Amino acid sequence: AKYSSGLPSIVGKLLTLITSQLILEANDRWFELTGHPRDVMYEMSWMELFKESSVSILDEGWNQLTKDGMPWSAELELKKPRYDPATGDKVDNWVLADAQPELDENGTVRTIMGSITDITLQKRSAKDAEARARLSEQLLLRTQEAEALQKQRLKEAEETRRQQNNFIDITSQ
Repeated sequence: AKYSSGLPSIVGKLLTLITSQLILEANDRWFELTGHPRDVMYEMSWMELFKESSVSILDEGWNQLTKDGMPWSAELELKKPRYDPATGDKVDNWVLADAQPELDENGTVRTIMGSITDITLQKRSAKDAEARARLSEQLLLRTQEAEALQKQRLKEAEETRRQQNNFIDITSQ
């Protein structure tokens, strides 16, 4: 391949021609990560690979690359389902996309060279960490509530004992 650079197989490489917005070349890992069919490519077909929440990010990135001629990077969520190998549960499928425009001698964008890296595990770990943090906060709150209730009950018990002692003192006289 013309643009082979020996990047590790965790990275999906893609080269898009700017004028037709077609995929010129992509490695096996790119097709594997995205689920894009190898035999069906048309203008901007790669945009359909991403969830709606990522489309506006892609649009902004495309404009930055093509109109501004500036590099772009973003975390994007793919439509292709992903399954946890341990549980079989369906999980969100995330990639880190990086793209660089190739400019001609006049500064006009000729092609876009991009790559995606699977960051599903990192996103999942972050999500799990956030969930654990929320649980820890809830546990702390419940512990504080239990301690406050225990203090209140102790005060009530001491007051009851004091009243009993006063009653005994009064009745003993």
